Amino acid sequence: MVVLVVGGGCGRKQRYCGGVVNIPAGIFTEYNIERPKPNRPEMVLLKYQRGVSQTVKICRECYCVQVTTGWREFQLKNKLIEGDECDFEISLGEGRKIKEIELLQIRPRTTITRVI
Repeated sequence: MVVLVVGGGCGRKQRYCGGVVNIPAGIFTEYNIERPKPNRPEMVLLKYQRGVSQTVKICRECYCVQVTTGWREFQLKNKLIEGDECDFEISLGEGRKIKEIELLQIRPRTTITRVI
């Protein structure tokens, strides 16, 4: 299981910027997952049992792998907002490549209320 934060930094946290999400390179090394080849995007299923699933494109950019086409739709349909902490499980297919990514749980960001 991989825990990522929508809008987090690029260490072990997911970074959200517009319609793209970065998956840090460390996750691929730690779990021995094959990264997509540069300039060879792959399509994977991003699913959520309590919401909407979406086919997304993942591609390699510098040190991170980006979830691009399809992420924004998935985010909006499942009401993910910046700061939400999400648990994902990555299923591997042939050649230890990502086959699908399942969103297991969303923990909404906590809002700090200021009393004046």
